[in-house]
Amino acid sequence: MNFDPSQLNWKRILLVLVFVLVCLGLVFLMYLMFFKPLEEQQPAENEQLTGAELPEISGEFNPQEIGGTGGLPTAGQQAGAGVQPSEVAGGGETKVANLTKNSVVGMSLRSGGQEVVYFDESEGKFYRLGADGEKILLSTEKFFNVTEVAWANDGSRAILSYPDGLKIYYNFATGQKATLPKEVREPVFNEDGDNIVFKYETVNADNNYIMVSRPDGTGGKLIEPLGEEGRKVQTTFSPDENIVAFYAKPTGLNSSEIFFIGQAGENFKSLKVEGVNFQGRWSPAGNYLLYHTVTADNDYNPNLWLGSGPNGSGQSRDLGLQTWVKKCVFAKEDEVYCAVPENLPLGAGLYPELVESERDVIYKINLLTGRKQLVANPYEEESPVNLKVGKLEISAQHDMLFLWDEYSGKIYKMKLK
Repeated sequence: MNFDPSQLNWKRILLVLVFVLVCLGLVFLMYLMFFKPLEEQQPAENEQLTGAELPEISGEFNPQEIGGTGGLPTAGQQAGAGVQPSEVAGGGETKVANLTKNSVVGMSLRSGGQEVVYFDESEGKFYRLGADGEKILLSTEKFFNVTEVAWANDGSRAILSYPDGLKIYYNFATGQKATLPKEVREPVFNEDGDNIVFKYETVNADNNYIMVSRPDGTGGKLIEPLGEEGRKVQTTFSPDENIVAFYAKPTGLNSSEIFFIGQAGENFKSLKVEGVNFQGRWSPAGNYLLYHTVTADNDYNPNLWLGSGPNGSGQSRDLGLQTWVKKCVFAKEDEVYCAVPENLPLGAGLYPELVESERDVIYKINLLTGRKQLVANPYEEESPVNLKVGKLEISAQHDMLFLWDEYSGKIYKMKLK
């Protein structure tokens, strides 16, 4: 019988060969991983053994400066109990002083920049307070159960909110009062204090609007229908007062488009941002828009960004800090101080109530370069103080920070100079 190659199953033969080669390869890999002896590498003559290679640094190096993202130093890394804190913030443990013995509501800096105003919950009185700790009554009248306070910049007028939704405009200089409708939400004063912007929200979505009026509720003007989108709108005056609100429209699970609502129905260019749950704050001259958003990439925690208004480039820069914009204050147009939690639980950007015991440290950010610098790790006496900063204010001379702590409700001061 003659041999006929065409009768062979070449496909099966090739499969067998491939299987044999794979087995040999696996045996060789097992030898390299488990049985081959390690060769000890000797350094060359005059060669030094080093760890990770560091880039060259010109000039004086400040280990508290951070140029990129990265984690924050914890209190344990900074120092333990028994450390003598500095009187002036210099990048490490810094003394903070408690200015109020009672829990307060509505801390805000007065124009002039050396005093804060607030409502003392225990006494039912409004005060102004300087860095020296001396408090002065704004009114002899007693108030009860005030839950929120929206202040005019000069600290002489305010809108007081109560648990049942009632709101009262009060002029501390003249004693004038006016009751505002319960439908008024999130009132914000303009620079001069002669107008407020607010959301007017009723049970009927067709009657919901963004409005501008005088602080006593007179002279109301409809700006834009709200419908059922009120929770996506933030009321705020731009420095030139042409813009009165932000509307953050989600465009995906991790993206939003920010629309700028003008007083006269202007069609401003929008800003596209990464993330959801946008909250923003204008710089003093309106060149920048500081904001936070929440994304899955950041474990659903708030991340700080720098963008611009409708006349800007439309681009945003990630500032690499996980915090809320309400914890920040502009010292000048291109410089910001922020209270930053050392650690955040997963999802804190969506559910801020998850933050139960985390403490804040203070950072300064140069908005021109994006460089952020640890300014202070708050201490009382020789121990870290557990502060959850709900509001941060800076004096006009930039020598003092005022911090309102959400845990205790008290006001603290920190020296910057």
